[in-house]
Amino acid sequence: MVKTKQNAKKDMFVKIGEEKLKMNRGIGFFKEIGILPKRTGENLEGIGFILMSLEMGEPFTVLEVLKAGLAIHDIEETDIENYVFEEADIEKLCQELMDFFEQSAYKKMVLEAKKVIEKTGGMEGVTQEAINQSAMNKSQETVSDTTQA
Repeated sequence: MVKTKQNAKKDMFVKIGEEKLKMNRGIGFFKEIGILPKRTGENLEGIGFILMSLEMGEPFTVLEVLKAGLAIHDIEETDIENYVFEEADIEKLCQELMDFFEQSAYKKMVLEAKKVIEKTGGMEGVTQEAINQSAMNKSQETVSDTTQA
């Protein structure tokens, strides 16, 4: 597949010390943050919690996401911890990480989690019940679209 400007994914780099490190967006990253195959409900809930934590600027979530994304590099965890807690602009970094998730293989799930969070007003909204309700609403919209046509 040829990448065009429209569908090219923007890489994320983190500069820790003198090193500019590329965030991994591969399967290992998602497994490391608990996103696993054949667990759509749990994955949506997990991504929802991560997004809400990033939106609130929660530094421990930033730390865990960075550790997972930088695990492919030879870098000490203490260097990542020092960066997050002593050097980073957390608000800016959280926004960059949310953008990173939106450009990942889980883009559709990230956008769905954001919708559920917006409708329900918080992390507790990203539950299996909310997921089921969202799916039911979509199927009802589809039925009403076909009956109106």
